[in-house]
Amino acid sequence: MLHPSFYTLPIELQCAVIRYLDPIALISISQTSRHLRALVSPTKAHFAERLLALECLETPGGPPIHFSRRGILNPDRNSPEWEANRWACTDCLRLLPYHAFTNQSLSQLRYRKPIRDSPASEKCTTWEPTHSTSRTGGPPKRKTGGKQPISEEERLLRKRYAITTTQNWGLLRTQEVPNSQSHTEFQCLGDRLRQFQGAGMREFESMHEIRFMRLTDDCESAIFDREAHAIELVRAGSRRHIRRCIECRFRRGEFRGCTGAGRRGGIGTPRVPIVVGRQRLFGTVVDRYFPGFSQVMDNKRPPFNAPVFVIYRDDARERPWTLYRVRCPGCARWQELRAFRFGGMDPRWEPRDNSDRGVHDQYHNWDGEFVTDGMLDGLRCHQCFVQQHGREALGKMLVEWLGELINAQLAEYAGDLRSGFNHLSWRLKFASTESRENTERLLRDVRAMLDKDHLALTRTDLALLRQRRGQWLDLYPSLRDGDDDPGNGLWFYPDRWFLDWARYYDESEALWLWLKGLQEEIQEDGKAGVLVDWVLSRDETVNS
Repeated sequence: MLHPSFYTLPIELQCAVIRYLDPIALISISQTSRHLRALVSPTKAHFAERLLALECLETPGGPPIHFSRRGILNPDRNSPEWEANRWACTDCLRLLPYHAFTNQSLSQLRYRKPIRDSPASEKCTTWEPTHSTSRTGGPPKRKTGGKQPISEEERLLRKRYAITTTQNWGLLRTQEVPNSQSHTEFQCLGDRLRQFQGAGMREFESMHEIRFMRLTDDCESAIFDREAHAIELVRAGSRRHIRRCIECRFRRGEFRGCTGAGRRGGIGTPRVPIVVGRQRLFGTVVDRYFPGFSQVMDNKRPPFNAPVFVIYRDDARERPWTLYRVRCPGCARWQELRAFRFGGMDPRWEPRDNSDRGVHDQYHNWDGEFVTDGMLDGLRCHQCFVQQHGREALGKMLVEWLGELINAQLAEYAGDLRSGFNHLSWRLKFASTESRENTERLLRDVRAMLDKDHLALTRTDLALLRQRRGQWLDLYPSLRDGDDDPGNGLWFYPDRWFLDWARYYDESEALWLWLKGLQEEIQEDGKAGVLVDWVLSRDETVNS
């Protein structure tokens, strides 16, 4: 409450006090009396400032989010803390969750929330008395059209931040002394130091090359951390005032120029825009498009994942899938891609019309249909599809879609389960006579199923594979304990994929059996209706 004496002050002094309020207090004071409502008369910009201030508070903005120098979030994007955060849209004037914005609108330095308790998070209001001059005493500055040139100071600051937040500068680093290096290496180190100095990094300005070369990686990283933090204190959130949610951007027509076939960098169409979301890890392609659905089925998913045998990650149990948000032209709601019965089988798939490229470069849907602008314009979410075609049609399509996903995953697991036997068969020529005879005896009745189509594998085949694998591991018991050097058995060259097959076979088998049972269950009477109830009960505007 304002002290009664405040109203006795001259208007000029009242305005002088109001100028130093924070944005939240400005809106609050404008709602305390008719006099102050008329005096302050807040505009949309002032209400936007209030929201920007509120998003910095734990209530209602959510727990603090820390961006590391290497782009790692703490807490990460899959955490409850991230889910609890809210960001301001300065167009529709609402505090909204992450899925209402593009990734860049939340993570780029200029658009992210400022650091808590930093000057940027505690700014005064920009309110000025009507018809008054600016705080500096001069007339308000006119906005000039066109893109303004970047100043030298701004260029150096951007360069400093790029250096501190990336590691690929291509110059050598070593902790050796100069006389132990070649002249070229020493020159590269000098170039690296001069690059840092030229970017205006203060702690490197007076540093000699000898001292720079003796810096440990931890010391250099600590300097980068301090430089990045100093920049973030003043620049984080500097353009939050133009941050808009994806719906406001759509209504402004911002997606029309960067979508569709042949339009570089865009996906979706002007009518059905698609926005790239975060990445999430999924153990199977079934989990990607039907996450958690086995809770309503008789065949429950095992509570673990199996190895995925990828080149670029050791001991990988999941693959990263990109999520996409699609605006349904029927109900005008932004929902996750899976709510449209649409998506590819590979994590690198994109919902993009590449019809102007060769056939082999085009993306296609799970049913084999190539992605085109026409197909994208025809997308409808589950709810809109039911309104047009009925629950029975949706159930039929869901069963078909889920069946294709199950087949794809069964084929992958079938290959994984047989991979160790294929490896042994291929390496058999390097075995000793005794090892060859023992292994040949185990492979004799397995070879026939190694040439089978992946989807032709049966439960009987699986039982035989399990039995023969157990018998073979009895010949080399050290493999069960994780030993990759099982004595004189090196003829089969136990690389990491073979070791994963030997150690984690049970997980792949259990998931294969689950999917096989699920494949049979969804064909039963009434199960299509269960799937329809499940997808319609999910809110895909949130579950992403």
